[in-house]
Amino acid sequence: MNRILLAVLALLAPLAAAPAAAHTQSYGFLTVTTTGDAIDGTVSLAVRDLDAALSLDTDADGSITWGEVRGREAALAETVLAGLRLGPPGEPCALAPAPLMTETRGGEPYLVLPFRADCAGGASGGDVEIGYDLLFDVDAQHRLIATVSTDGATRNLVLTPSERTATLLAAGTDGFKLFLGFVVHGAHHIWIGYDHILFVITLMLGAVVERRGGRWVAVGSGRDALIAICKVVTAFTVAHSVTLALAALDVVRLPPVLIETAIAATITLAALNLVFPLVTRRLWLLAFGFGLIHGFGFANVLADLDLPATNLVTALVAFNIGVELGQLAIVAVLLPGLLLLAHRPLYARAALPVAAVMIAAIGTAWFVGRALDVEILPIG
Repeated sequence: MNRILLAVLALLAPLAAAPAAAHTQSYGFLTVTTTGDAIDGTVSLAVRDLDAALSLDTDADGSITWGEVRGREAALAETVLAGLRLGPPGEPCALAPAPLMTETRGGEPYLVLPFRADCAGGASGGDVEIGYDLLFDVDAQHRLIATVSTDGATRNLVLTPSERTATLLAAGTDGFKLFLGFVVHGAHHIWIGYDHILFVITLMLGAVVERRGGRWVAVGSGRDALIAICKVVTAFTVAHSVTLALAALDVVRLPPVLIETAIAATITLAALNLVFPLVTRRLWLLAFGFGLIHGFGFANVLADLDLPATNLVTALVAFNIGVELGQLAIVAVLLPGLLLLAHRPLYARAALPVAAVMIAAIGTAWFVGRALDVEILPIG
């Protein structure tokens, strides 16, 4: 098989193994309030993550019951609190658990462990150090979103496998650290968002060709192809930035299942347009229309973080910048090769339709999986 076709197929192969639920990012949530010499807080972790770490499904029937959780409550509390450090820098407080509770985030069950940290040296009015070392070894994509309220101020931060400790200064919110943390979080999200990546790839595959004489042919020059790609990527960026802001600010809110299913549909439709062309001019309009839907997907991620209003705008702007930087990195990696391949005769004749059919199949599998809540394309 020609190397051009092999190159395009190699690009799509990893995405074919991606899960249908492309937004099942592993999150933990820490809420902390300091009062006098005590710190009260809760840790919320997904049941699926805790099961992977502690094997909660004791009878191995594929279902985790409340009875199984209660039977492991002491071990759960000990493990969770052992992975958490709170208190003045270098002086972690003693953590005492309260009874477990449950909650639902994004349609997924979470276990909530309330706790109190008794700090002999005092907790209020000074610096607070947070350390977290739980579930990173189980899932390298795991992230902890921490919300800390002290002295009337609420601050947010993101802890990752590479940054497991953070210090909140008594002087006030470290705005730059918050901003940078959510920029990184936004870039990370686009890199693990297989559906968004695949949609951007689909747009790029179609942007370097145009319809002439009833068939796809390469655009006039490398410069023209570059301009066409810039148009569709910019339209996609503007569109999902608009709906991300509207949804994150709670102006418009749609059910996550509906949005995730619709995102999968946009991938299938964009790919089928390359096989059965309906939109052959101004592809950027298609990118803009479908980008509005993808923006709600990004907003669902921020919505799950329960950010307070005081930090929401900062987190929103930073997260969106991170998404755009992550997206530009993907475009930068793919662009040179795509510009080179587009002017080879086999690209429009064979590589493009084969790739489009593969993408449509992946998008359809995700659509069915999300609509029916089943995993069609499991990892591995």
